[in-house]
Parts: sequence; C-alpha cells; structure tokens
Amino acid sequence: MEIKPENFRALVRLTFESFKKLETELLKYRMVFYSMGAVMDIQDMMNQLLEQAAKNPGLEKQMREKYDVPLENFLKSIDEATQDQALEQWLRDWKPSGPIQ
Repeated sequence: MEIKPENFRALVRLTFESFKKLETELLKYRMVFYSMGAVMDIQDMMNQLLEQAAKNPGLEKQMREKYDVPLENFLKSIDEATQDQALEQWLRDWKPSGPIQ
C-alpha cells in the first residue's frame, strides 16, 4: 500500500522542522559553551569534560532507549502492517520527551 503524498509531505516537513529546532538549540549551547571556555581560559578542560561525557555509558543507554528502540519497533511494525497503518500508529504512539536528564 502506498503512503498518501500529503501524509508523506507532512511527515517530511515535521521531521525537518524538528531537526531545525534541535540544531538551533544545540548551536545556542555550543556558542555559550565555547564562549565561556574562551573567556574563562578553560577551553581545554571543558573539551576534556565534553569528551568524557560523550563516553558515558548512561548517555549511550538513554539515547538507545529514546531513539534506537522506538525506531526498531517502528521498522518491525512496517513488516506487520501496511505502511500507512504503521506510520499512523507510530505517530500516535510517539511521545517525545524533554531534554536529556
């Protein structure tokens, strides 16, 4: 079964709008982060802390649970239902949460 063009356009628009909002928020934090590091002359220390944070197993686990698991479930549901039904159900069930904690 084909996905209706208007539904697909809406999904693509929503996806790009979400990416734009997320990247805007990320860039604001990066600007403040690097400005603070330069002003306080602690850029190297901040970069080391950022690298350590990136290696944090809790962060990886949280991102997997938040993004990978729902994606895997969605992809499985495509095999079990028509594409329109799978997409509609995923959009109904998807509940994005706030910032990383």
